[in-house]
Amino acid sequence: MLLESKLAAINKMGAGQSHALIIDGRALSVVLGKGLASTFMAVGGKCKAVMCCRVSPLQKAEVTALVQHHGFKTLAIGDGANDVGMIQVSCSLLLYPPSMHTCVRVSHTGDVE
Repeated sequence: MLLESKLAAINKMGAGQSHALIIDGRALSVVLGKGLASTFMAVGGKCKAVMCCRVSPLQKAEVTALVQHHGFKTLAIGDGANDVGMIQVSCSLLLYPPSMHTCVRVSHTGDVE
């Protein structure tokens, strides 16, 4: 699979190389759905940056939990209700206007009311 071949290429290049991984929601669904989370983490762990774009709120939370499970620290920065799941499992920073107080309360307490 492509992910394994990229890991092999990164390993072959050796030290001193800088890599980044950019993955979208559709590709992330395949990776997480086909049991490739360990390979995803191996590739991501060799990168200076990993960016997940166009992902669902559930995927944000799953990736944050996966990264923490593998011993990495996370900082989730969100600006809306779709970021609550990710923020709940991370060391977090929520940027919000005054109209978002409900989102802040839910992210910290889980209390919707």
